[in-house]
Amino acid sequence: MRPFLKKYFRLMRIAWLILVEYRGETFFYMFGSFVTPFVTLAVWLAVTGEGQIGGYGSGDFIRYFLAAMFVMRLTISWDVWELDAQIREGTFSSYLVRPFNPIHWRITENLVYKVFYLALMVVAWGVAWIFFPVVRLDLTWLQVAAVVLAISFAAAIRYMLGYCVGLLAFWTNRSVAIFSLIDGIGYFLRGMIAPLPLLPPFVQSIAEMSPFYWMLGFPADLMTRPWAQLDVRQGFLIQGMWLALFLLLYVWMWRQGLKKYGAVGG
Repeated sequence: MRPFLKKYFRLMRIAWLILVEYRGETFFYMFGSFVTPFVTLAVWLAVTGEGQIGGYGSGDFIRYFLAAMFVMRLTISWDVWELDAQIREGTFSSYLVRPFNPIHWRITENLVYKVFYLALMVVAWGVAWIFFPVVRLDLTWLQVAAVVLAISFAAAIRYMLGYCVGLLAFWTNRSVAIFSLIDGIGYFLRGMIAPLPLLPPFVQSIAEMSPFYWMLGFPADLMTRPWAQLDVRQGFLIQGMWLALFLLLYVWMWRQGLKKYGAVGG
């Protein structure tokens, strides 16, 4: 394990240097990602006013969408764009000759970016916690540990989904378009438009059967809803099942895709 971890730390150091080098781009990317959740929150606050909708008041919506934004930043994945370009242009060959599975390059980059965002968001939420009581969450340390585990599962599920779609570039040059379609559908089902209890019953059923709710809505609900309303054990079981499914899919697509891949130069 020591050589493996040593390689991981080296890759993470490289990713950190790239992050620092392009800090302006990182800032604007982070700022842009906060716009949509705040706009959605503003709409719900305008609709709710001083009353409630489905048991959610203005404070509930604020806490939910802040939690959703927090989870979204820690689970977002962009590998499909990288894989599509590298496989299509042939530069993926340079990764195949290295003594490390290419997925680890992408994982280390993801880890560095997410740790960076985590530090910024924890500090921001900590400051808001002092001055704005509405953002305070009533969680025990055991619940905090469960939330961390749920976010970790959610990040792994979303990452593997994006990576598997990116591997479609072995067979088609439309993997980004396919991912955009999947992500667009997932935007409605994972809880970015509204908390799950506010969706129509049939949409709730579809969301719970899909992987999307477990990528964002479930961790956000653990942070903001009473646990008596949630089946926490079942939630973790479903997250584990989806993660195992995408890992198996990745192994199959990787082996089959390498048989299709061919490039000159790169």
